[in-house]
Amino acid sequence: RVDHGVPVQNFDYDIKCLHYHVEGWIPWDEIVSEYGDDGDLISHDIANRANWLEETYGIRLANEYMAHNKLPQAVENNDASGDDEWQLFDQFGYGLGQVYGNYYFLNMAEQKNVDFSHPWWVKSSVENLSIGSFVEFAASDLLLLDKGATACVFYNIPMSVDLGIDNLYQEVDNKSWTMERMAEYAQLALKDDGNDQWDENDIYGVMCGDDPVHHLYIGSGRLFETKDEDGYFRYEYGSGDTIEVMMDIFDSMMYQDFFYNTWHNRQKDNVPSFKDGRSLFAFGKVKECVDMRNMTDDYGFLPVPMYDDTQDTYYSLVSNYGDSLLAIPRNTARPDVVGAALELMGWYSYYNIYSDFYDVVICGRGTRDAESVQMLNVIFSNRIYDIGLIKDDINFTDKVLRYTDTGNTNLSSHFKSFESQITQMVSKMNELVDNY
Repeated sequence: RVDHGVPVQNFDYDIKCLHYHVEGWIPWDEIVSEYGDDGDLISHDIANRANWLEETYGIRLANEYMAHNKLPQAVENNDASGDDEWQLFDQFGYGLGQVYGNYYFLNMAEQKNVDFSHPWWVKSSVENLSIGSFVEFAASDLLLLDKGATACVFYNIPMSVDLGIDNLYQEVDNKSWTMERMAEYAQLALKDDGNDQWDENDIYGVMCGDDPVHHLYIGSGRLFETKDEDGYFRYEYGSGDTIEVMMDIFDSMMYQDFFYNTWHNRQKDNVPSFKDGRSLFAFGKVKECVDMRNMTDDYGFLPVPMYDDTQDTYYSLVSNYGDSLLAIPRNTARPDVVGAALELMGWYSYYNIYSDFYDVVICGRGTRDAESVQMLNVIFSNRIYDIGLIKDDINFTDKVLRYTDTGNTNLSSHFKSFESQITQMVSKMNELVDNY
């Protein structure tokens, strides 16, 4: 085992985490669980972790939940007052734009006891989201929701058999699982109920929300924003073939006869329709398998398809609409203790909780066949954080996501209308790189 490096001692310290709240997204990502005796495996594990931390190190944990859209103002007010009300901060990516780069948080890389070389830290979050050498936010195995927010595709196994579709798992292994192949199979599944009108009562190729815009784009191996070799930010979308790739994604999603977009049709979630056997495929997030345990038909996991057969790697977006990222407020009186707590909880989770989450909850309870477990290994092997989806002051990436509602796919014109704002936004971020 890798040692956490924190000697046993009595810190005698209280840590309160300001934690975002969105209905239905608890309890996987809790710092401390109030549900340890309700029979839920993960909640019980988290409660045990908190008890171990208090009994062994004298570190007492507490949560304060707050609506995600109110957190930025609370953080700003706390910073301005100089108060030490919260010692830890947890927000999901979409809600970070207002606080990212505003000096409200400490550089985690400089805090005593924090060691990002340890395996419980999510390396891609540290590398992709840092400002130069300043690590303001990072993901760790002590929080599990970012794992559950990883993009994937579900597919209906008996429906695929009835359609004469060959082994899709083998296609993934052969690197032939592409957007084109998915569209080909999706069209085979189309079945109108006889009223000559495509509606929620028909059978579709793909059930989705607007999410596949981001999932497929990141799945193509491209990013909205990246860094150069010197650590400076560079907006990738709009250069090279990125708009062409996005156009191909939009062209597929605009075919409503096999892409049934539940958001366009005023349905909140695509999973219930997929569970009812209304589609061959469904775009989703890994955590949604928990809601499909009582699905009658067997289902399988697949990674987000590659853009084309020139790719050799499957990429899985960690959705900024459901991930978890940690930060230490700069008013924290004892950041060394918070750093120790992060390392200790990360270590405990890596060796004692992650296996329950991945092997039992996701792979054991959430899959129907051994091949899906192999697919999950593929999905989790290249999880991607995109800073362009998180630090987006002008809300450009969200507008791209919602652009499918308009039916207008003139993406070049759309990008040009935002280009000057994007240039200013990236310039400000690169000023942060210099200043930090």
